[in-house]
Amino acid sequence: MMMFGLIVQMAAMAIPVQAVAVLQTRELIEQALDETTKITLKDTTLGDALAIVTEQTGVRIAMSTETMALVPQGASTHIREVNIANIPLREGLVRLFSPLGMECFVTGDGVRVVPKAAIRELGRRPSWEELETLSWLSSLSPGLNEEALAGLQSRVQFRVASPAAWESLRDAMRNVGAGPGDEVMTVACRTLGWGWTLSGRQIIVEPVQEQIRRRLSHRISLSLSRKPLFDVMAAIGEKVSVRVRVEPGSFQHLPVQIQRAVDLDVFQETAQTALDKLATYTGLGYLIDPGGVTFYCPDAAGSPLKTPANVSAAQNTVRLSDPYVAKMVVPLPNGTSMEWLIRLSEMPEDLRDMRQSDIQKGFDAVRSARDGS
Repeated sequence: MMMFGLIVQMAAMAIPVQAVAVLQTRELIEQALDETTKITLKDTTLGDALAIVTEQTGVRIAMSTETMALVPQGASTHIREVNIANIPLREGLVRLFSPLGMECFVTGDGVRVVPKAAIRELGRRPSWEELETLSWLSSLSPGLNEEALAGLQSRVQFRVASPAAWESLRDAMRNVGAGPGDEVMTVACRTLGWGWTLSGRQIIVEPVQEQIRRRLSHRISLSLSRKPLFDVMAAIGEKVSVRVRVEPGSFQHLPVQIQRAVDLDVFQETAQTALDKLATYTGLGYLIDPGGVTFYCPDAAGSPLKTPANVSAAQNTVRLSDPYVAKMVVPLPNGTSMEWLIRLSEMPEDLRDMRQSDIQKGFDAVRSARDGS
């Protein structure tokens, strides 16, 4: 396995190391980032490196648990050798984190390290090969440099229905102009209704809907109590950078208590699972289109949807005994898709029998594994 090696050497800061408190104001943080430091990081871990920089400069360097999970070996990533002596702390942090696919932002109480868009797009730990590909792409200027375009062409794989995909992307990048290669790619693809992601040494270009579906497959954790329904929908989308919208008039068919107070508790489940839970609870449907996710009311002309809060005990028992057991995804001609949740009673009898048979086979397999047979 390839090791990520770093040595960080930065020349002296004006703030004494021994009695420094963690800086709290943006002005002090910006000043500290422009100072040179005298720090050496060698043969340590990424987690320890964050603590050392914070302690010796007074600048809090923070990575969330979710961000650390997008580094190849997390907090245990080995820092071995990179020499950046006598440069500002700001530049030192760029050299430290950029090879990991990370970037830094000043916040109210320090510097926050977050994954670049391409790493967020993966939704998993990148391989070292993918990080090298991202670093290479970032170093290019494909919007200005024909040589960079020629080098990029051999690394791009298209999964879009376009007979002149490369020519379209090339022209779009030229129109973008100046900028790091990864940012130019993002803007150019967006103008074409495409997205891109990393795969080893390759850069995969695909329809934006596929990008959205992949984001919705990322695992999230959310615990929300008594929140407005739209706020819960938006919180799910924000976790995976997918815009969530609601078709006008859809909420008016829902009971007021559902519109105003929804509970959602998911832990390391996919964003799509969270959306399905909302759809199941509210009776709304949703579709995935180039703009993100749109919730709609399947029966907008009907009466308000019934929920456990406004139905009789007998009716509620019937509803709970007829759960959703399947989801049908119907591709539409314009590239979007509709998602239909299907109750057990709505399935044809032969498919219900098939489902029950598959469940029984699963139980039998578990018993065989347990008994060692």
